[in-house]
Amino acid sequence: MLFCENCGARLDDDAKFCEKCGTPVVPKKEKGVSQSEQTVPNGAAASTAGTKPAAKLNKKLIGIVAGVVIVIAAIVIFFLTRPLKVDLNSYLSVNFSGYDTVGTAAYHFDEDAFFSDFGEKIEYKGKDSTFLSMMDKEDLCEYLLDVYIDGSFDRSTSLSNGDEIHFKWDCNDELLKEEFGISLSYEDKTFTVEGLQEAKQEDPFACLDLSYTGTAPKGEVHMEHNTSADYSYDLDFELEPSQGLKNGDTITVSLPFAETQEGKDFFLRNYGVIFTQTEKTYTVEGLDSYVSQLSEIPEESLEKMKSQGQDVLRADAAKKWSKNCTLGDVSYVGCYLLTEKDTSRTYSENNMLYVVYQVQTTITLPKDKGQETFSYYYSIRYSDLVLSSDGTMTVDLSNYSTPYDSVTANFGGFNSFYFDGYSDLDAAFAKCVTSDIDRYTYETNIEGQ
Repeated sequence: MLFCENCGARLDDDAKFCEKCGTPVVPKKEKGVSQSEQTVPNGAAASTAGTKPAAKLNKKLIGIVAGVVIVIAAIVIFFLTRPLKVDLNSYLSVNFSGYDTVGTAAYHFDEDAFFSDFGEKIEYKGKDSTFLSMMDKEDLCEYLLDVYIDGSFDRSTSLSNGDEIHFKWDCNDELLKEEFGISLSYEDKTFTVEGLQEAKQEDPFACLDLSYTGTAPKGEVHMEHNTSADYSYDLDFELEPSQGLKNGDTITVSLPFAETQEGKDFFLRNYGVIFTQTEKTYTVEGLDSYVSQLSEIPEESLEKMKSQGQDVLRADAAKKWSKNCTLGDVSYVGCYLLTEKDTSRTYSENNMLYVVYQVQTTITLPKDKGQETFSYYYSIRYSDLVLSSDGTMTVDLSNYSTPYDSVTANFGGFNSFYFDGYSDLDAAFAKCVTSDIDRYTYETNIEGQ
């Protein structure tokens, strides 16, 4: 059975042409001829020639498509494997705080914005840390910023408005690229200081109150700082001198710490103040004072002491003297005033006033031998005479002492009579003054002494 070699239609055994397509039928004996030697009908030749351009077109299209695919794949691989590029400066800001000349600078890296931009893209690609590979995105991002990215100012304190400061990045670029596939972009920046507050001028002594207590020259000063200013709690005043004071003395009050540059910066930085002065002098006034000169004793006060001394003597004579002894004339001679040499020390008496009298007595001798007169010296001592600021003087008249020494009156073989006092003014001076000359200076108005 035969079939058309061109269209495949069934042929009769003796057919010369295909009834369907008209292609000549080659006898079976000619089929052994090589294809190059066969005679191809015109229609068949035309048909064969028409299929070759289509085959070439298909191969070219396939090549183009393959090339496009390769390019797209390369682009995808490039974008998937290329490093993330991070511009650090876009997340950097700086703020200035404090007061002019002691301002501070601080920089801020916006971690929230950084995480928003790159948090989901950051992955640990290193080989040495399972710990990092197990971190969540936020912790990993924070770790990256803490360990690989840093920077600092060339100076950030003691700043003034208008100063220029420089920020320099300090990043581990290579390790960051290796372990995270991140490529950094940044440049150092210069900032101009601005917005620092102006300091206030304050006088720390404006509300400082000094008060004086005690008695000159042993007065003391007390200090009270009456202000609600917050900086007052850090003021450390020093007073020199603070004791051993008398009216007219000068006290220097100072702020040693505030005088130093460190102290100035401290009060400016923390309280925004500059002190107009850190030292001030005050004059002591208003103290009562111990009498140091006889001229300071008011006449009225002296008269009271003189009268008191005579009363004490008369009372003593009435109580202790023999009935043979009669007190006669008691005349005021003068005074010894003793004042301390070293007022820094504390003695029992700050000053002492001896009021001295010459005493006349009449002694009736026994066995009707008549009468004799006897003269001696007597004193009464007062202590701690105080002169008030108004010029008046105070003294405790009930606090006095009389002589411990005694003088003897002898009249031949008759009885001896003893009187509290001194035989003469030299004896009085030796006992009242010389015995304490190591601790006290003295002044007297007694003639010849």
